[in-house]
Amino acid sequence: SARRHVKAAPAVAAFAEGAALMVAPVTARNWAVSGDIVLPTAQAGWNFYNANSPESTGWLAEPLGVRNIPRFEQAENSRRAEAALGRTLKPSEVSRFWFRKALEHVVEEPGRFAAMLARKAFLAANGFEILDGYDFYFFRSQSRVLRGVPFGWSLVFALGTAGIALTLARRDWGGAKALLLSFVAVYSGT
Repeated sequence: SARRHVKAAPAVAAFAEGAALMVAPVTARNWAVSGDIVLPTAQAGWNFYNANSPESTGWLAEPLGVRNIPRFEQAENSRRAEAALGRTLKPSEVSRFWFRKALEHVVEEPGRFAAMLARKAFLAANGFEILDGYDFYFFRSQSRVLRGVPFGWSLVFALGTAGIALTLARRDWGGAKALLLSFVAVYSGT
């Protein structure tokens, strides 16, 4: 068991290095343009607030009337944060503002937060993939292979979950499998 973890360490390190190589140029460009250190996007705080605010439902929502349309979303949530603090904010400051607001709500209402996590887990596991960008149905409409297949997200989810359970039961999660399982855990968690 410990030997598998030692063997997985180089793969995890290579994955982290690869991720850093992809993110570093965008972060450098953001810093050069704005003088603010921002990873690929300054929307993390807003996304966290969107998912954990008093207005959130577990489904894609528009807290405080900010439209979930990329062309408007960042400017609108920035204006709201700046109005609340009474000053101009850097993108990283806007993100931190929304993180703090969401965390305040989580601390004030931990029961609601736990219920929302349960609702989000149910929504992630239901028979329809929640749309936010490209989804299974889009790719099925674009693929000759998937177009003729009479199944939807529920079968993909069930088979994926079974594969994860079998991998964990066999205690065979080193190397590339560790990366895939980590991705699924992080993606599901967010």
